[in-house]
Amino acid sequence: MTNNNYPQPDPAWIYYPTWQQVTAAHAALEEVIGYMATDACEEATVISDNEIDQILDKAHVAIIQACEALPLRKEPPQIDSV
Repeated sequence: MTNNNYPQPDPAWIYYPTWQQVTAAHAALEEVIGYMATDACEEATVISDNEIDQILDKAHVAIIQACEALPLRKEPPQIDSV
């Protein structure tokens, strides 16, 4: 994913997977803001509600995945006792 507003980080960076998901959430939020600024959202309709819901769902999933990708949130490896 290319984002012209931010430098592309090194894929070896520990936070790279989180960064990817955060930028995906950011893109989805920009998309929903843009959609809501159109004439399609001048009045609330089932179609506009569904479109907004679908875009917000993409942002929600990306945020959840960003949280799950945080390196210290992952469970540490289990050490078997002898």
